[in-house]
Amino acid sequence: MLHNAAVSGLHDIVRYLVDQHGQAVDVPGFYSNETPLSSMSQSGHLEVVWVLLQYSADASGKHKHKSTLGI
Repeated sequence: MLHNAAVSGLHDIVRYLVDQHGQAVDVPGFYSNETPLSSMSQSGHLEVVWVLLQYSADASGKHKHKSTLGI
């Protein structure tokens, strides 16, 4: 759910899922090894980037193409 909210740019939902449901910000996705931050780093949802970073998302990670995040 967190991945879908992040990619969709739903920053309030991302915050809610982390605050109220304890969703971990660095858990790899079900179909890929991408974290929510790496999944949406190219989508341009800066509010979501900010929220994930506030919750200590790992910005030094690598996305599925083995390059660093584009943020």
